[in-house]
Amino acid sequence: KERIINDTVEDNEDKNIIRAENIIFDYEVKSIEEAIKYTCNILEKKKYIASSYTDSILDILKNHTSYMIIHNGIILPHAKNDDNVFKTSGILLELKKSIELNGNKIKYIFTFAIKDKEKELNKVSKIINKIFKDKMNKVMKTRDKNKIVEYFSKNDNM
Repeated sequence: KERIINDTVEDNEDKNIIRAENIIFDYEVKSIEEAIKYTCNILEKKKYIASSYTDSILDILKNHTSYMIIHNGIILPHAKNDDNVFKTSGILLELKKSIELNGNKIKYIFTFAIKDKEKELNKVSKIINKIFKDKMNKVMKTRDKNKIVEYFSKNDNM
């Protein structure tokens, strides 16, 4: 099959970064670090990231918390891909109880990894924009994984 430069073919399986199996409710932890480790471990087991990516995120959390995107009770742990991200992916975790971090109460964690920043940043940016909308909390409260996946996969503002 011939390809034209910059002609992209979207694989349906990879279209949704947030999938039902990567949405977890009521996770009980004592710290944000523990929750982030949990989400990263899932991505490691799926071979989407290397443990060095987890280490980078935890280093940012510990030493550069201001780099972490936090908004409306949601934190978005991520790091730069240093050849340690093998597949663009994300885990959406709802904490059983909110945990405070730098004066912010965190209820949701969306840990993500971008394999190819140039190709996939736009896709991740759309997800981040949807995470920051008030509608996101309403959709999460439904606890319907299919509705949540649909919310993030639609191109409109819902």
